[in-house]
Amino acid sequence: MVFSLGAGTAFLVLTPATPAAVKPADPVKEIAVTERLVDDRRPVTLVADTGPVTPISSPREGLVTSLECAPGSTIESGSSVLSVEGEPAIALATSVPMWRDLGIGDSGEDVRALATELTRLGYLAGGEQRLDRDTLNAVNRLLTDRGARAAREPVASSARILKDTFMWIPAVRTVVASCATSIGQRVSVESTVLSAQGTLATAHVRAVSGTIVPGARTVVVGEDTFDLDSEGRILDRSELDRLAQTRIYRQSLGGDAPGELPAASKLTEPMTAFAVPASALFASAAPEPAGAEQTQSGGASSEMGGGEPAGEDVSGAQRPSCVVVDGRVESIRVIGSQLGQTFVLFSDNVKPQRVSVHPAADLKCPR
Repeated sequence: MVFSLGAGTAFLVLTPATPAAVKPADPVKEIAVTERLVDDRRPVTLVADTGPVTPISSPREGLVTSLECAPGSTIESGSSVLSVEGEPAIALATSVPMWRDLGIGDSGEDVRALATELTRLGYLAGGEQRLDRDTLNAVNRLLTDRGARAAREPVASSARILKDTFMWIPAVRTVVASCATSIGQRVSVESTVLSAQGTLATAHVRAVSGTIVPGARTVVVGEDTFDLDSEGRILDRSELDRLAQTRIYRQSLGGDAPGELPAASKLTEPMTAFAVPASALFASAAPEPAGAEQTQSGGASSEMGGGEPAGEDVSGAQRPSCVVVDGRVESIRVIGSQLGQTFVLFSDNVKPQRVSVHPAADLKCPR
């Protein structure tokens, strides 16, 4: 609107008032904290530590007429994978290999070992101290079941169990490391027909960079889960035997890196993490010293998404990090980040509801 006064002209510009609906909103000072259960799952390599391979010899001389052998395959005690001149050799896992022919009345550690395995296989009622007709009958039933010629008639006092009846193997489930012969080749009692993989002694998670998210952990191999100790190892004998029977373990034995298994490590019990905006975190200027590697299957950040998680410097060292909760500075542990959110752990007695979005620049984060 313009007004004219005499010879001069005065201009008055009237600016319309800004509607309240389009005024800039007050900056957000606090934001609600959200919870999320996390198991800190991450890919790892599980390294199986085995003993030396064991050569397995043919129990008799002759032409190989049947052989079931492949690296990584399993030989069950009481089965037959080798035939020499049409006669099956029974694989048998005993604490002492059969080193002599046995007759009724014989005793010794080899007799007890034979009776123990026949009992485990269900062919004998109990371990015998001396070889008797029950033991001979048990052997005959096993041989008949496997298509082998039975031992001599057990009622005769001269009945014998020939040592070339059995091919000794070191474990009830023996994993083949390599094959040394094939059908059509001649073997002798000194000939190695295959090599058995050494017994699985321990397994451990290969060291990974970063710090460890606290808590008991497990390792997942295919469909199977195994408990880890505090150093990322499997030591329990039953757990190691179970690992040795997994398809992934057996397949690894015939691969380029025998005994190295693709796996995943995760917390045994998921823990409650809290999602806060990255801007809510502040840290000390200097990082705490941190080891370059940890043997446990964890790292400083979960693989929750892209971006480098808050709370670490470029070397991976964990910096003391804090947020402001209800006006108080609280220490937190960063475990991951995703889509602009940082996932953190508080101490057990802190149950945050809201955090400051932009803490004051002069706040100090205690170590």
